[in-house]
Amino acid sequence: MKNIVLKIGTVVEVRGKKVITKVFNKKNTSHLLYDGEIIKNVSVGSYIKIKNGYTNIIGQIEGEYIKEDLKSNNQYGHKSDKINRYLEISIVGTLSNDNDFNHGISELPIVGNEVFILTRQELNAIFAFSSNNKNALKIGKIIGYDNYEINLDIDRLLASHIGIFGNTGSGKSNTLARIYTNLFEKHNNNESFNKSSEYLIFDFNGEFEESFTDNKKIYNLSTRNNNGDKYPLKKEFILDVEFWSIVTEATTKTQKPFIQRVISNIKRIDQQNRNFSDIFCKKIEDILKRLYESPEKYIQTKGVVFNLIENTFSDIVDKTSIKIRLNSIGYHMNSNKLYLPQRNDYFNNQEEFNQYIKQILDQLITENLNVNWTTDNIDYLDLLNNFLLLQYVDEYSKGYIYEEHIAPLIKRFDNRFKDIKKLFASKNVNDKNIKIISLFNVNIKMRKIIPLLISKQIYQEHKSNYKGDSSLNIIIDEAHNVLSYMSERESNIWKDYRLEVFEEIIKEGRKFGVFLTISSQRPSDISPTLVSQLHNYFIHRLVNNLDIQAIGKTISFLDSASYEMMPILPQGACILTGTAMNFPIVIQVDILDEKLQPKSQTIKLSELWE
Repeated sequence: MKNIVLKIGTVVEVRGKKVITKVFNKKNTSHLLYDGEIIKNVSVGSYIKIKNGYTNIIGQIEGEYIKEDLKSNNQYGHKSDKINRYLEISIVGTLSNDNDFNHGISELPIVGNEVFILTRQELNAIFAFSSNNKNALKIGKIIGYDNYEINLDIDRLLASHIGIFGNTGSGKSNTLARIYTNLFEKHNNNESFNKSSEYLIFDFNGEFEESFTDNKKIYNLSTRNNNGDKYPLKKEFILDVEFWSIVTEATTKTQKPFIQRVISNIKRIDQQNRNFSDIFCKKIEDILKRLYESPEKYIQTKGVVFNLIENTFSDIVDKTSIKIRLNSIGYHMNSNKLYLPQRNDYFNNQEEFNQYIKQILDQLITENLNVNWTTDNIDYLDLLNNFLLLQYVDEYSKGYIYEEHIAPLIKRFDNRFKDIKKLFASKNVNDKNIKIISLFNVNIKMRKIIPLLISKQIYQEHKSNYKGDSSLNIIIDEAHNVLSYMSERESNIWKDYRLEVFEEIIKEGRKFGVFLTISSQRPSDISPTLVSQLHNYFIHRLVNNLDIQAIGKTISFLDSASYEMMPILPQGACILTGTAMNFPIVIQVDILDEKLQPKSQTIKLSELWE
């Protein structure tokens, strides 16, 4: 008899998975009394049960409308008795008699089937997205069912690629922080968690420095000055020809092969475990001696040579003395010879010139004898910078290259290197397993390079060492800054390279325990390939048509009701859909404690002006 209270209507039409139900006139109230409790009646977004024999079919109400019964013969009744309410229902799954929910359409209702409101036990069954509370993350509450908390299974949610989208102020930063704060609170004291799982968070606006957990390492990077932290880069990723070719916009036929030769020389010397400083001194001496036969190149070359000496041995030589003596050599254009203008003394042969050069470099070579500049204590960033200049001068003095071909590359490299040197260090560091990379003080150009370089390094390293016993989660807030395919400020080659790195991670990473979480206010700016490969989506309010269309095109399992709700979602509410849940649901994400909240709140002008 109790079920009579819950029975609200009958099926009158079935079209595929769309079902039309006629609601009993006496069941059009907002609430019903059932088993001593006041329960909410059905409305758009609610879930219902359709009894088809022994099968319980579960559906979601996507819309409703009223229709007047013009054929009614009740002449003495109230006009409202002729108005019938109809529900548009979409089938989402079936519920066994043991309250086990199965997602998908295995059976359709037939006309005349009775429709019921779900009991609390039945609601618990269909909202049970995690079978084990130990492996569940509490995110928030289901809108329309305020008493039901949404608990998501850790394996189904975090062992997946996640997208969090929404306009500014819609609550996406809180959602991102809520997911991972709950995870870290649950497992931070777990030694296995700290050893086997790594979390890398890119924070573009400095919002999350106080969020997530205290057990984290924060890298505050800066291009404004040299006082920022430096993220450790390993040798293998510093000596990456493709990366430097893209960053310096090297031409394919001349400049990229030059970079290849530089890095090949470094790797060869490195493998032989030779002392780089010895090679440097000998190479500089050979270059200067060689210029006797091409005196017109000396004036252009001596400045670069001195920069090499200054960069490489600035702490151990008297720079002023060497610079004065290098500048003391002049070029006499009419005679096409090198000479000493102060003495009006010409170098008449190679031996005289070699002896003078040897005197200049004796101090450098003598003091360098105590320097053990080997692979154990070298900064490979500085080494690459110096070897690039050395290779340039060496090949130029030999006549192997034209200055106009390589000089622009050297200049671009110098500009990029100044910023990269502020941000990275050549070293190996074993940090905490949770790292935040703050890019708040980094210029726009480097904001695109940093996530690319760090993500590539950590992904390749994890992939090469993967044995099925570790995981890596890369989390990118404001992801449109680095994953945009619409950017016109950069070359197509650089843009393609940047996107290819992250597309490889999102396509292949799952097999190696690598997962990507992206958060953005402009999903239409992000590569459709990346958005379509995500497994789980938290969709906050979106009002721009391009953003709404981008979501609609790439998410195949988003129902029409959820799609239409995107522009009108309240703050903090989002549509949750994907592999971690059985069907799309609308939830209100719990707000974090104030001390853990991201620093992204809208300023209150009225309080500011008091």
